[in-house]
Amino acid sequence: MINRKKSLSLLLKLLLLLSILPLLYINVKSTHDWGDDFAQYIIQAKCICIHSFSSVYNVSGLEQYSPQFRPLGFSLILAPFYSFFGNNTYVFEMVNSVFLLFLCLILFVFFEKYFSNLISFLLVIVFAYNPSLSWLKQEIMSEIVFTFLIISAFLMYSNKGNYCYLKTCFFVSCLLLVKYIGIVLIIAYLTELIFCNIKYYIKHKKVLESKERLINSFIIAIVPLLIYYLVTDIIFKIPSGNLTWYNKFFISKDMFAIAFNNLIDYKDVFLNSFEQEVPHYVNILLKTSACIFFIAGVILKFKNKMELQDYFFVFYITLLLLYPYTKGGFRFLLPVFPLILLYITYGAMAIINSFFFQKKILIYLYFAIIIFSYSINIKSIVIQTPIMEIGPQDKYFSESAEYIKKNTLEKDCFIFMKPWAFNLFTDRKVIPFEGHTSVKDFKSALITFNVKYILACYNPSYELYDVNMLNLIANEPKYKRVWNNTVFALYKKNDSFPR
Repeated sequence: MINRKKSLSLLLKLLLLLSILPLLYINVKSTHDWGDDFAQYIIQAKCICIHSFSSVYNVSGLEQYSPQFRPLGFSLILAPFYSFFGNNTYVFEMVNSVFLLFLCLILFVFFEKYFSNLISFLLVIVFAYNPSLSWLKQEIMSEIVFTFLIISAFLMYSNKGNYCYLKTCFFVSCLLLVKYIGIVLIIAYLTELIFCNIKYYIKHKKVLESKERLINSFIIAIVPLLIYYLVTDIIFKIPSGNLTWYNKFFISKDMFAIAFNNLIDYKDVFLNSFEQEVPHYVNILLKTSACIFFIAGVILKFKNKMELQDYFFVFYITLLLLYPYTKGGFRFLLPVFPLILLYITYGAMAIINSFFFQKKILIYLYFAIIIFSYSINIKSIVIQTPIMEIGPQDKYFSESAEYIKKNTLEKDCFIFMKPWAFNLFTDRKVIPFEGHTSVKDFKSALITFNVKYILACYNPSYELYDVNMLNLIANEPKYKRVWNNTVFALYKKNDSFPR
């Protein structure tokens, strides 16, 4: 019986691998959109390769725009590929696709701890082919890698085998290097440890003391922080102030209002991940059932047994609700989306089991409907994969970058809407327009950073068009247009213009 179960598990793993292989190529493009974070990760990868972070400092005036450095972990992964292939969007997106394949495989093992082989298989397919995730794949961002590391840490911790704490420590260390929010996993671990001791004390009237347990706690909670410090501060000498850039987002008197608004936003993101191009009544059925099953699943799972991943889910969602920035959408929800599916399945099995006899058949049918509902959107994504993205590699900006590299000096400073992408494709100093949008701030920025050029989009049909930027430029007579194409115009400062 055990051998039969193992054989079925192995067979489903092979079938799963074949089923998710198309993910390697779905929505993997050679061009990127105008998101700016991706460019910062690539610039850092480039800096790692050339052993100098001077390019990072060519982007300045970032107080309101972004931290000077992103966590180095994802850039460290990209660095070898940058070294071999240069600034190659297709290769970087393929790296994310490979990590997504690994994530799906370990998710199957993770779900197997709670459900049957077939339900675990269907859950992974539901996760892997969710159109929200397929759209996210075209972004050169760290969330897929981060989610892979989280699930790996959960698995290593739950195995309780030889060296499981050392393996968990490795993945937690990687988490911290990839995203700062990885610290939540350490907080979740310490919380679980405290509650375990409280429960043990209530039951046995004594504290659970063990030298081995203390050592393991040190390994998981302290060693990753030491490794993070070693890599960032000692090896790469990254300034320690980058993490504090995020502090200002949490200093607000309206935290309750922020949390409430974010709850509504992420509720929509959650429900939209189940809304597909299907008849309206099917969408209503899927979204309503997903919501009901999720709430029931959370209550039942937490009531039954709180595990490390449950504490992580609570702390991660809490931090997400308090963070006053929701433009990340599904990207921010991805690290806990496997847990959301876990809770939905828990709730579905409990509710269906209460009203029907053939529980498993109905669960299979439910997931089959979800997977089938993906088909139209996935087909649309596949059709759009070869289409060039509007972004820093399109015809219009490529012409601008080519002119700038040929006709300006490396020391010249620019203002542009997307500073990291601008620097990546022009190798010129730049400050962001965002954060300098009032007349006073704009004039101050021009003087403070000795801005020589302004690159602006003047075509109303293009994504980066900003009428406020054009109005501010119009009020600066010393800047005259020296070049343009059908989308962008380059303005140069006339140093002889009277003050």
